[in-house]
Amino acid sequence: MSVTEIEAAITELASDDLAELMNWLENYHAKLWDKQIEEDLDAGRLDTVLAEVDREYEAALVSSPGLRDFLAKQSDPRKHTNRN
Repeated sequence: MSVTEIEAAITELASDDLAELMNWLENYHAKLWDKQIEEDLDAGRLDTVLAEVDREYEAALVSSPGLRDFLAKQSDPRKHTNRN
């Protein structure tokens, strides 16, 4: 089935079916995005960005005692996926 045929079929859907399809597509897209992020993490393609985020996070802790104290009471949100 071609994209053109799929598009034509979508225009024929009832509004309830269209809403269901849109929900499915949104969930499917989210799963694809999650998979891509996991692959990028595993391959190390996000290491530079994550290092920059960590530096900015540490700089904020140093410059803001109130933030530092608050975050010290929380669990560490900076832990990244373990890449062995």
